[in-house]
Amino acid sequence: MPLNYAKCAELHNQIVRISWEATGRSFEDAPFQSFWTAQQSLQEPLQAVLRTETIEFYKSALVPSFEQSIEDDYQNFFYFCSGLASPIAEFNRDAMKPLNKNQGSSLDQETGRAIMQPDLFSYDSRRGDMPWQALDHILQSYIDMINVGKVVAGNFKADDTIPPFGMASPQYPWKLASFSTGILDMTLTAWDKLIEAIEQRLPPHEQIFKPSTETLAPSEVLDQGEYPRDCFVRYFLSRAQRPRKIQFIAPGISLPTEDTLIDHPFKELARQHKHASPSYGMSIPSDEDPLLPPYLLFPAMSNNNSETIPTTLATGRDVERAFEHPFDSLHKLPAGLYLDTSRPWCETAHEDASMLILPFDVGGQEGHAEYNDHIRVVGPSKTELYQTKINRFIPGHRTQLHLILDSWRGMIEEGHWIVDEQGVSGGIERFREVDESAAMARRYTAASHW
Repeated sequence: MPLNYAKCAELHNQIVRISWEATGRSFEDAPFQSFWTAQQSLQEPLQAVLRTETIEFYKSALVPSFEQSIEDDYQNFFYFCSGLASPIAEFNRDAMKPLNKNQGSSLDQETGRAIMQPDLFSYDSRRGDMPWQALDHILQSYIDMINVGKVVAGNFKADDTIPPFGMASPQYPWKLASFSTGILDMTLTAWDKLIEAIEQRLPPHEQIFKPSTETLAPSEVLDQGEYPRDCFVRYFLSRAQRPRKIQFIAPGISLPTEDTLIDHPFKELARQHKHASPSYGMSIPSDEDPLLPPYLLFPAMSNNNSETIPTTLATGRDVERAFEHPFDSLHKLPAGLYLDTSRPWCETAHEDASMLILPFDVGGQEGHAEYNDHIRVVGPSKTELYQTKINRFIPGHRTQLHLILDSWRGMIEEGHWIVDEQGVSGGIERFREVDESAAMARRYTAASHW
């Protein structure tokens, strides 16, 4: 499929406009020119190596016509991409063309598809199983991130202060939010739809006629569990409705109990490591760089009792590293669905990033489990189900919670998971079926997303 250059240019320029106007300036009289015009001295040799569609994109994509400096509010095209890279005339006509400086999104001119490559060593983009994506889909994902408040443009540049070591460098005029109202709303909607799908399939005598007024966790329980005030996990648990007659929202995956919420596995470690700073080389802990621990949202439990199901993050002689330092020191944990550790001011902060930890391995040489981007899980793993191997949009992170909840709802609505009087039946062992076949493995994935 050739590059949809008109759509790509439209989306590119929409992002340019958003960022320029966010600095308080009118776009109508802005000093911009086409990228092709900016490369005037190279146009003749470039015509010999660039495809027509690529040239047409360059002729419409806008870039500043002035020399940018650190004093200017407008410095970057987007949070993850500084701007269109200077073309190299020696490129082979069908070679991959980096679209942005310092790696970033690369375009395969022959197919019109692109992929995010954060740096030279992330992976070999020439591999045949790479999840290339239409460039306009990637640019649209950036628009979606702006619309949902994940990335925000504004006149943030107050001075030239260098951020402390370990914290993200300013990407003016952009900021990355570790979560937003839009992301919280998406997650709550996914939760409501999952619960609705389960309740609609309860046995007749268990049918719900009155909505619940309880939430997953009252504020006093969250206080006892020492959940920070202004964070995604607290907002989600205090707003998501607790269903009246359901225990299991997926096979063996239970609603949280008061005990699992208060005595969550990383509570003591979280007391010892309230700041990310010491872990990343800063000598003085800073309240401006908090460190959020992993949180067990939905524990794995037996159908016969309310005991959590333990797991050991070891495969043979190796210990599987589920979480970053310092939370990688716990190897024995309750199985279940966790929120990942998060540094809210980190350049890849995602407070809604989640991970299912199983009490057994899936994937490996004899298995069929695969990542969300349909790359095989090569080694046996307890943590890689519902994860993405290569994020084609932005630097990689754990899967957003709403995507896993949506995947589970799909399993229920398609009739693959059965609902009984306790909710979704089958027990945690049901997840072993992911290794039965490639077709079954495809069911146990979430949608690819930024």
